Parts: sequence; structure tokens; C-alpha cells
Amino acid sequence: MKSEPRILRSCLVRDHAIRVDGQEVFALAEADFNAFATKAFAAINPAYPKFYKMDGLAKLGLLAAEYLLAGIAPVSAADPYRVGAVVSNASSSTDTDLRYAALAQQQLASPALFVYTLPNIVIGEMCIRHGFKGENNFFVSASYNIDVQTAYTAGLFQAQLLDYCLVGWLEFLQQQYHGFLCLIGHSAEPHLPLYSTEKVSSLFNQ
Repeated sequence: MKSEPRILRSCLVRDHAIRVDGQEVFALAEADFNAFATKAFAAINPAYPKFYKMDGLAKLGLLAAEYLLAGIAPVSAADPYRVGAVVSNASSSTDTDLRYAALAQQQLASPALFVYTLPNIVIGEMCIRHGFKGENNFFVSASYNIDVQTAYTAGLFQAQLLDYCLVGWLEFLQQQYHGFLCLIGHSAEPHLPLYSTEKVSSLFNQ
């Protein structure tokens, strides 16, 4: 029987900065989200042009995942059907919904934008980018319900459906954003914290 899952790494994207395990790895002062995201993504992976065509929520998720997973070879080598993603937010895809509705009123609506009028598209983009094909789910709640997310994800590990899972909160609305992802998985390293509501909460609020 495998050990309890642990938090292998965390990434926070907020206030024009990216922090991995609490350490700032990128910052760009006084920039709107698109400018910040463009430079931050180019700094770590300039060879994925699809990123620049995405909506704000998808960019936020891909940016957090890119920094979270950088250099973690075991995840890259894992069975893709055993790597999942469980993410939440409060605004769903409202930011893109509003943009699409405004364009539709002018008869300028774009199919390329319509694609992003579902919040779980951000998980799809993350999974396509990294080749993950395991269990995934997107929850919408007024605030980050870490208890529910932790219980749901822990159940996936207990059922032995996953070896790794990206969990977190990806909120984007009218240029206001808060991206937070953790990589959860089995590890024999005792210094890594066990996956729990309390530890996720402390990382989210750092």
C-alpha cells in the first residue's frame, strides 16, 4: 500500500509576481496581467506559441503549471493516465463570458473566444500542454473550499487512481487574478508536508 500523498511543490501567481515554494522566481512591477503573463511565460518557455492566444484564465493556469512543474522529471515520466488536476475558482469563466457577450452584441463574436466560455477549459489547456490524461474536475464556489477539494483529491489517491495531481485555485476577473497550484504525489521524503487542508491553506495565504 502506498504512503499518504504529500505536497511536492507549490506555486503562487499574484501581485505581478510568481513564487515557487515561497521563493520569488519572477516579478514585473506595474504591468497589466497580459503583459506580466507574456513576459513570465516567455522567460520559462518561449516555444509554446499557443499560450499567447488564450484567455486570461487559461493563461493564469498554464503559467502557474509551467512554473510548478519545471524540472520535476518524475511527473514528466509518469503514466499520463495517472496524473490529474482538480481546480476551483469563484468567477467561473465570467471574464471571457462578458467579453464574448459584448462582441456578440456587435456581431463580432469569435469562435476562438467562445471556446473559453467554460471554466474547465483551463484544465484542458494544462493537460494538453503537459500530456496529462488522468481524472480532472473544476469546482466553482464563492471562496476557496479547501476542505472539499482536499477530501475529493485524497479520495482519488485512496482509490489508487492517481500518482500525481495538480490542485488549487485559479481566479481571474477583469485583470484581478490569484493563481495557486500545488503538486500532490507520493514521496518518501519526510521533509515534504503531508497533503492536508491546513497545509494547503497556509500555502494559499502566504
